[in-house]
Amino acid sequence: MSNQLPQPFGKYILLNKIAMGGMAEIFRAKTLGAEGFEKEVVIKRILPHFTEDEAFVTMFIDEAKVSSKLTHPNIVQIYDFDLLDGCYYISMEFVEGKDLKRVVDVGVKTGKGMTVAQMVHIGAETAKGLHYAHTKLDKGQPVNIVHRDVSPHNVMISYEGDVKVMDFGIAKAAARSTKTRAGTVKGKCAYMSPEQARGKNLDGRSDMFAVGVMTWEMLTNRRLFAGESDFETLSNVLKQEAPAPSSINPDVPASLDAIILKCLSKDRDERQADCRELARELERWLYENVADRHAAELGKYMEDLFVDDIAALRVMQSDDGQGQIAEVSEAVRSRTMSQAVIGQSSGSHRAVSGSRANIKAVQNDARTLALDISNAPGLNSERTVAVDTSSMPIRPGMHSPEKKKSPVLWIVLALVLVGGGVGGFLWWQSQQQAAAATAQAQAATTTAAAAATAQAEQVAAAADVAKNGGGGDPVVNPGSTDAGKAPIAEVAAEPVKPKTRRVVVHTTPVDATLQARGLMETGKLEIEGKIGDVIGVQATHADYEPLAREITVVIGEGEQRVDMLLSTKKVVAAPVPVPVPVPAGDTLATLTFTVTPLDAQLSINGQPQTGVGPGQFKVMGYKVGEDVEVIVTASGFKKESEKLRITAAEFNKAFELKKNVVVATPTGPGKVSFKAKPWAKVMVGGKSCVTSCTLELPSGKHSAVFEQGGVTKRVSVTVKADATVSVFQDMTQ
Repeated sequence: MSNQLPQPFGKYILLNKIAMGGMAEIFRAKTLGAEGFEKEVVIKRILPHFTEDEAFVTMFIDEAKVSSKLTHPNIVQIYDFDLLDGCYYISMEFVEGKDLKRVVDVGVKTGKGMTVAQMVHIGAETAKGLHYAHTKLDKGQPVNIVHRDVSPHNVMISYEGDVKVMDFGIAKAAARSTKTRAGTVKGKCAYMSPEQARGKNLDGRSDMFAVGVMTWEMLTNRRLFAGESDFETLSNVLKQEAPAPSSINPDVPASLDAIILKCLSKDRDERQADCRELARELERWLYENVADRHAAELGKYMEDLFVDDIAALRVMQSDDGQGQIAEVSEAVRSRTMSQAVIGQSSGSHRAVSGSRANIKAVQNDARTLALDISNAPGLNSERTVAVDTSSMPIRPGMHSPEKKKSPVLWIVLALVLVGGGVGGFLWWQSQQQAAAATAQAQAATTTAAAAATAQAEQVAAAADVAKNGGGGDPVVNPGSTDAGKAPIAEVAAEPVKPKTRRVVVHTTPVDATLQARGLMETGKLEIEGKIGDVIGVQATHADYEPLAREITVVIGEGEQRVDMLLSTKKVVAAPVPVPVPVPAGDTLATLTFTVTPLDAQLSINGQPQTGVGPGQFKVMGYKVGEDVEVIVTASGFKKESEKLRITAAEFNKAFELKKNVVVATPTGPGKVSFKAKPWAKVMVGGKSCVTSCTLELPSGKHSAVFEQGGVTKRVSVTVKADATVSVFQDMTQ
């Protein structure tokens, strides 16, 4: 398979490569239809040498099955899934925009960060798309889809301001054919829910937790759980509490903290009931706190932030209809039309000949004289559909159509007729024989070229695997063929050269031992392997269960990095306590305690102790071998209690308290915006005004009275501190 772009791919044209992963590649492409119809799409295609990996292919098929069921404005649409030239692919919606990670990074770098309202809007729209997936029905039955990998990389923001969730690549649905093995953890560690990190069964609230992490990080411009290693990150997810966003970014209203922290609860039962409830809470906050709802829109923001990228895309799209891309498109359309004509053939020679006018010549820089349809149903194996080249422009590199009889022939005939000489006749006969021999040689050359082309295509496909990536000037793939047809162009095959790549394996923890192919290193191991080789690697550590992996050397730029995480601790039987013998004479011990924070209080067996300095306590009077209970407390920190056995005459112990995270509840007055149809006088809390109007009232519940034209209506309103709520009353009903 050629790496040169643009190139035909079935009914698609691959225009340019968007991304290259370890097992799949992604292209911007367009699909072609009748009457010049074109549509921009994205093609996600398994790399050829991974089509033999049954587990990966099955996962890829599962992704297609799961994603194809989803049709929602906040989810990237899947159009097609098929197998072509031995490669599985997915065709999906092309979103003109950037992923959320890129949007946030560019905004911060250029000083054009999003507003709080825009960030909340993104969180709400993401939650809407996920709730649709979570509750999707298929033939009346719930599919139970959980995305499992929600992160800023998998949320697209279009240049028009649309928010779309993409890549349900590791989503798990109840009805999927490939079951996720119990205890298997997939997804990006920093956005996993605690239950996903533990390998538990998941529901939509796991994706909700990821939306909470994503929104928290947007609001604070900080990472929430990310550590130096996957192991540290997972530990943070399980143990670290999230501080209120407003405590880090003063521009975040405190009224937003409760919503974000609720969906970040370690216990999923304490989160919102589902993503729809989360979306409604975020939208309600926008309604109550953002006077102009248009302030949350993203279209103008994206246009300003990526003006150069948008201009470059438009130039690229305008070039799609010109030059080589236009030729490739024409070739694909011509082939499609040829196939349609062949399919309509009744098998008669006259029908085949009559279709010649409907077959459009493929105009590229290769020889194209006939399309072999010997295997087409209903046609004789010797028949060929001729391509009408009479109207084709003859360009350099092209063979001209079959020439008419040479004028020399007519001259010779004239000489024979006029002179009647035997010599002239014999000379003419020799020319005829030479011409026949030349025609026979040309026919043999054409047949040999067709066979060589098919063989060259196979060699070129193998060379592509060894060449590692495409590049160069975009040209038509000259070795493209259809099943049952001879190649429509010649291929200049390159010799297959062996290709190797350096594989670098890293471990967590970094002091683990790595072994492979007779090599042994600590923390990092470098191996040189041929493309396609499978290398067995084992990682061991005194404190963890050993981990073994088979690593396939794949095509790519630079080194191939592989991370091995040892996360399963070895189960070590707790040692049986051995009583410490008390030395003769009941030796007294000196106990030294160091505490953090420095103003913490310490007590032993309920008795407060006096410090000898900041964070230092020295206690005497207890015997070696005696058991004591030590309690350390400090304002704003969690209490720590531990039972200790004094094992030496000089006994030392340090305590470090963890902070209590307290979400401050806003206090003080709030505002109420009153509106009525057509108008009304409003009285509440000893204050009054005529709609539309706004009153400042103490936080809490109030009863508002609307009066107009003898009609009185009473409405209950809850005032929130440091916030504005709106109340509307229709006085005509």
